[in-house]
Amino acid sequence: MNKELRTKTNEELCSLIMRLKLQLLESRFRMASGELEKTHTLPEIRKTIARALTILNERQIKLSIGTHGITMRNLKTNEVKSITNVVQDSLKAVTADKKATATKPTTVKEAINEATVAKSVVKDDVTKPPVATPIVVKKELKSHMDKKVEKQIIRKTVGGGS
Repeated sequence: MNKELRTKTNEELCSLIMRLKLQLLESRFRMASGELEKTHTLPEIRKTIARALTILNERQIKLSIGTHGITMRNLKTNEVKSITNVVQDSLKAVTADKKATATKPTTVKEAINEATVAKSVVKDDVTKPPVATPIVVKKELKSHMDKKVEKQIIRKTVGGGS
């Protein structure tokens, strides 16, 4: 693992760190909601982030992530480079890959189920006429005094006391 990380360029390491941080964040949300099955991946992700940061530190590169973007500073030459675009492009590629793999069925059984669901949806759409959606009308809020008076009238008519 370390040998693979050491062969990467500084920009690749930075984009890897950002991808792993996003993956860690998603895993934490899934864990909180109870959807995460492989909880052992969390420490592995954290360790990989630490390894990548250690390699950048050995190369005397400081990575700063903030609201202004992602910058990489070479401590040897005091050179500052903004790599926000590089990281964003790599993150877009990862999300595109996730979307592409999510749409493809992985097994024959899933492909058959997906095809039958698609056919039933088409049949339902053809046989049913379009349904008109109800229009929502905003009601004006009554003032506090109007509500009090209304409650008193209801109490007197129902006989609930004063």
